Amino acid sequence: MTENGKWSDELRATRKALHLSQSDLARLAGVSPESVRAYESGRRKPSRESLVTILDALKPERRSRDEILVGAGYAPDGFSLGPNRYFDYMFTLDQAQDHLDGTPWPAFVLDDGLEIVAANQQIQDLWTVDLRREFVGPFQRNMLAMASNPRFAERVLNWDDMVAVAIAVFKGHHLGPEALSAPSPFFDQLLRSFAGGDPRYVARFLDVWQKTPPRTPKVRWWYPVVWRADDEVLRFRGLVTTCDEQHGLAFNDWIPIDSTTLGYIERLGAGADTNSLSS
Repeated sequence: MTENGKWSDELRATRKALHLSQSDLARLAGVSPESVRAYESGRRKPSRESLVTILDALKPERRSRDEILVGAGYAPDGFSLGPNRYFDYMFTLDQAQDHLDGTPWPAFVLDDGLEIVAANQQIQDLWTVDLRREFVGPFQRNMLAMASNPRFAERVLNWDDMVAVAIAVFKGHHLGPEALSAPSPFFDQLLRSFAGGDPRYVARFLDVWQKTPPRTPKVRWWYPVVWRADDEVLRFRGLVTTCDEQHGLAFNDWIPIDSTTLGYIERLGAGADTNSLSS
């Protein structure tokens, strides 16, 4: 968690990551620019209501949101599904990574902004990436931003279906639905990252956006994945389950659904060399 006194640094860093000025944030949150300056410098502590209003405008993922709230001396927003006596009901990120490393099929964890925060070796081998060294910049590990990168997009044979999953999540987001006409600062930067990829996918994205309804959040749901690897067509069921509800983390398991896919993943596993994000 963010240390007391450091929440203001985290707040400032969150704003800057979205390329917003202090005046921009003040306008979006309905507070004065002087208040934003005072909060970020640590000269003044906001009320919980004011801080929540600012965080609602910034829309950071829940883990960062809760760290800022707790650092400022307030209770976090999140609620646990588990009985109160089970303090380890949800996964920490380290526990999630250990769990992924023991999973025999490709699997990863997304936060509630669709950013990859943990991944096992099989998914990295399937994607032909090394996430210890690659895709380390802002939004580069976001599943929607990756959808316009030919390195991934050209291997997704059901691209429209996969992008519709991301669109549905943002249209039904728990912090408020996103719209192309008036995106939040976070979603605006994500769209810019997507648009910075191959332009062939931008028009397709707009078409899929118009056709896709919002998704009703569930703790367990799935989506189809059809992936080209070498000369083989692989088919998975992408199963989404809760990892840490309070911090908006979800497991994504790409489970093989035919013998061709299962055989390919078994060959990947035989050559695995343990390349997790925490290594």
